[in-house]
Amino acid sequence: MKRGDAYLRSEEKQMVDAGMAMTIALMLGPAALYGAHCIRAEEGSPALYRHPRYGQGWASFDMLKLRTMIEGNAPLHKDDRLDKRITHTGRWLRRYNLDEVPQILHVLKGEMHVVAPRAVDEKERERLADTDPVLYDEWEDAYGRYRPGIVGGGNMAQRKLLRQGKPAEAYRVRMQGDLRFWDGDNMGRDVREFFAVPGEFLAHWRYCRPPVFSDIVSTATAAAPLLSTVPVSKIEEPER
Repeated sequence: MKRGDAYLRSEEKQMVDAGMAMTIALMLGPAALYGAHCIRAEEGSPALYRHPRYGQGWASFDMLKLRTMIEGNAPLHKDDRLDKRITHTGRWLRRYNLDEVPQILHVLKGEMHVVAPRAVDEKERERLADTDPVLYDEWEDAYGRYRPGIVGGGNMAQRKLLRQGKPAEAYRVRMQGDLRFWDGDNMGRDVREFFAVPGEFLAHWRYCRPPVFSDIVSTATAAAPLLSTVPVSKIEEPER
């Protein structure tokens, strides 16, 4: 049993999740709504899609995201700026991780934490297993015990290494970071990881600037039908 087991299952963790989810909704909700409006204007409905991921107990669930790509035959590319399947709107949504904002709904449903190792899909699970089978066995056992998160664990370090073209090292660092997270046991760690994310976004400001949010208010009226048709995605996303 991991040292952080009690904290990760505690009411304190639930309160932290609720507070962070409200912070995300207040700070990023208007920008995400604007993004949804831009998606519908650029590509049509739906603005959201569901992507199959693994949750607690390795149970499969459909994770919500804002749609940032079109289906096509263009090859995968580790650099979002060079992936031709990513739409104009999708490019800045992904740069600032605004496509992840709908996942606060999973937090409110009790399927995810805000800060915890990110949910993996089948392809990423296979890549992790191939990288280091011994480390993977320990990681797999721990992953199944807890809810996944929107941000946390070894994901940020993994992302940087993937951008540098070091996939094997990235997957190993990801598993090591996740295991350290599950072995932690305090709210301070959650707060540090939560507020580390804006710093990473600002570090890449020179690559992509979002449009001016001049019509956020009018966008709110278009938000209601966003969940009306949410298909399961058949698009294979580049890892981030």
